[in-house]
Amino acid sequence: MKKLFAIVMVLAMALAIAAPALASGWDELPTEAPATKDITIKITALETEKNTSVIGSLYEQLKVMYPVVKGTVVHFFVEIGIPALANRSAATKNLLAKKGLDYELYLSNLELTSANAYENGADKGARTVAPNADKGSDDSILFGSTGVAIPDTAIVYGYEYWAKGVQAGKDGVVAASIGFYNVWKTGVFGWDSNADGNDEFTVTHNAGSFVIVKAGTTASSILFPVVEPSGKIDTTKQILLGYGTDEFAVTRAVNGDITFRNTATNYVFTPGDTTGVTYAALKAAFDAYFAALGFPYEDAKYMTEAHFAKYFGTISETSVKITYPSGAVVVSPPSVEPPQTGDAGTLVGFVMIALAFVAAAFVSVKKVRA
Repeated sequence: MKKLFAIVMVLAMALAIAAPALASGWDELPTEAPATKDITIKITALETEKNTSVIGSLYEQLKVMYPVVKGTVVHFFVEIGIPALANRSAATKNLLAKKGLDYELYLSNLELTSANAYENGADKGARTVAPNADKGSDDSILFGSTGVAIPDTAIVYGYEYWAKGVQAGKDGVVAASIGFYNVWKTGVFGWDSNADGNDEFTVTHNAGSFVIVKAGTTASSILFPVVEPSGKIDTTKQILLGYGTDEFAVTRAVNGDITFRNTATNYVFTPGDTTGVTYAALKAAFDAYFAALGFPYEDAKYMTEAHFAKYFGTISETSVKITYPSGAVVVSPPSVEPPQTGDAGTLVGFVMIALAFVAAAFVSVKKVRA
């Protein structure tokens, strides 16, 4: 037991040390995005039966969330509010025009059965929805940009949904979000890094390279070699920095300094060098790219298209959700009747039972002593 306990302790200590060692590179980047400004979203859980005591009858807001099991019917309403053009910030105007507002509905342990759309309360008819509980977005709409046109006046988009429970013992969750996102389009990632609607960077995935271009800067680009078709950084090749009309190969020197080799003249710029463009200017331009990327030179090997989408994809986002608590199917146990022998209890019968208990006790004691 002592040896086994020692082995378990050693393994636990090894894993404790290994965990922080493995958590390197892009895994440490913050991913929390600011809330979407000007535009609102909310979810309201509704009753499944109309209140016929009011004129016209209506579905009232659900006051108490009831539990869901397989087949339980739920009813809810998602409302998205976009202010009039005069009340939209400059950033919101740019984002609507260049990125588009993306609405996503996600369900867990619920499956959509039907949906209806509304604009400022006017019924716009049924929506086609994906009955795919627990398999990603169940409804998705893009407003602005190349999606649904948004009027200059204030507008409220409403979406009424009916769904049913998938299984017992698991919460039914309705989550809805709106946001602006940077996305890959035909190999190009337009990167708005400060939520103003303008791309500060453009990332292009060419055959064999990622090329990042920063708008309005002398350091025109930085190139990361890529191994295709995996799309991972080729660590056997040098990163190339474009500065003005020149190109510089980036190398880590033996002493740890970053050096820049002009690929046309092969002149190597080292710290303190003032030949032509200064080393300080090249290093500042190089550092500016890595500051935006959020990782040091050594961690460039973690870069992929998926990393850009994960860490720099969300410009701003607002999410809301409601939860129907888990329910359980209760099965009434069958009534158990005691065996009926037809004989009434007698004194002899009770004596026989008592003798059986004494015999069992005697055998048990003998076994324990043995």
